[in-house]
Amino acid sequence: MKVTVRYPAVLATALVAGVFVLIAGLLLIIDFVSRGQLELFDSPQYVALKQQLAEDGGNAQVIEQIRTLDLRLREAYFQRRQFTRFGIYLLVGGIAVALICVRWAASLRPKLPHPHPADEAIDLESVQQRWGRWAVAALGVCLVVTLSIIYLRTPRILTADLGTEIQPGVSKASFAGTSASAEPSRMDKPIPAPALPSHAEYLKQWPRFRGPTGSAVAATTDVPEKWDGETGDGILWKTPVPLPGFNSPVVWEKRVFLSGATDKKQAVFCFDAETGKQLWQYGVPPIGPRPDEFEVNEETGYAASTMATDGVRVYAIFASCDLVALDFQGKCVWRKGLGVPKNPYGHASSLATYNGNVIVQVDQGTAKDDLSKLMALNGVTGEPVWEVVRKVPSSWSSPIVVQHGDQWMVVTCANPWVIAYSADDGKELWRVKCLDADVGPSPTYADGQVVVANESGGITVIRAGGTGDVTETNVVWKSDIDAPDICSPLVTEKFVLLLPYGVLACFDRKGGEDPLWEEDLEAEITSSPSLVGNRVYVFSTEGKAWILEPTADACKRVAECNMGEPCYTSPAFRPGRIYIRGKDNLICIGGK
Repeated sequence: MKVTVRYPAVLATALVAGVFVLIAGLLLIIDFVSRGQLELFDSPQYVALKQQLAEDGGNAQVIEQIRTLDLRLREAYFQRRQFTRFGIYLLVGGIAVALICVRWAASLRPKLPHPHPADEAIDLESVQQRWGRWAVAALGVCLVVTLSIIYLRTPRILTADLGTEIQPGVSKASFAGTSASAEPSRMDKPIPAPALPSHAEYLKQWPRFRGPTGSAVAATTDVPEKWDGETGDGILWKTPVPLPGFNSPVVWEKRVFLSGATDKKQAVFCFDAETGKQLWQYGVPPIGPRPDEFEVNEETGYAASTMATDGVRVYAIFASCDLVALDFQGKCVWRKGLGVPKNPYGHASSLATYNGNVIVQVDQGTAKDDLSKLMALNGVTGEPVWEVVRKVPSSWSSPIVVQHGDQWMVVTCANPWVIAYSADDGKELWRVKCLDADVGPSPTYADGQVVVANESGGITVIRAGGTGDVTETNVVWKSDIDAPDICSPLVTEKFVLLLPYGVLACFDRKGGEDPLWEEDLEAEITSSPSLVGNRVYVFSTEGKAWILEPTADACKRVAECNMGEPCYTSPAFRPGRIYIRGKDNLICIGGK
């Protein structure tokens, strides 16, 4: 049975769609005109509470009121963003339906005879076409005007592109950063950045993943060797971390930094290194997709990357590749979105710093996609200092910045290459082909040699230096067994230590196909081993910790300690202290 579409039905549909478009556009315009451009900052109640906080100085009740209002404002903001997005979809859909029906109706309209003489006839078809064109033009103008108003009135609080929101010395994002510090002032001129600490001072701190050089070697030997997390013996303090994360603590003088995130929110935390008191927290607004708009593997979560500090600013990056720079008072310096990486785990590579720049390794996709990058961003502005494309697939290894002779270099790992770049301009220095499949462990540098390892590629010791592909000339020795999939290698004066699947394997630094010995700790371990003097510290996901002393013949167990909770991260060392993140708490091990 043939169905005939009638002209009146199509015309009626076009009219309904047109009315719908006008109503949707009007509602969107009314919504954006009524809300105001800076409602998150200029809410009278919010401004009044901030003024009261400035006068009272740290009033806990006022701070709590600010945080509550803060949350309500953010929730309203994102609800309106969703309303706008949905409204635009409806508007565009309505316009498309209206245009299609107008065109269809014009083709279906019956052609009536003209009884008048030819010279006086009214060309109804021409009139229809002219009105059709005017209708199309009107709908087009309606769409352009509506979208223009929406664009111009949209608050620029959260950037939706890959640009940087630069806020030198102050934080406009106080609606998301629930810092208890004084209200950031708005300044026309940026505050001059403080001078960076000396390199000698930098080496005394624990400013990045596995310490200042990424080698996990403590600068002090005054470190506890006995404690019990359940009884509290040897535990100086224990502080809950508000959000989960697999990143390790970063310590500079009297401050300890951590980040945390869920599929709902992401934040940076600062704790007092002496007391464990939380000094401030900064909620990082999503710059690109919100955390609940993409998936990550539960083994990495939304905050796996360890932060980094140059002694003036502290930097954090999340699984979404949202990158933020803060000063030590918790005020935002700048934020930058690098785009959600195309890999199955989310971003997990930790940050590094060099000469006031933050070094970011983002490996994603396949080697043919040209999506992987290594970049240095100016710590004051967030602007790129240099950036290089890496023809490598996804990896989760962290870069290290080390000095080899008079050359500062950034060493990176990803299947199949170990590549060293100039830390000053990003120029490639040398590369070695020795890795395979997924790469998680980070490289280690000691005495002119780079040590790398991963489960499929084994362990490789490389003599740093040279130009281009130095695989044939600079590989000192290699072994294809006992390589870890997560834990990074540890180098001592005499040994290279690997920790695959809870078994500590010891190799002679001079080389050898087989390890000197293996010590089965019978535990799951994701924390990389660390060195204090001649002692090796190992923490497990089961809540145990071991202090070991490697020799050429065997592994001596010096002590076994109880953490009181699982530990997935690597420790930070300062004189008389060990800082480590447990499943729920930041723990400081030390004397009373």
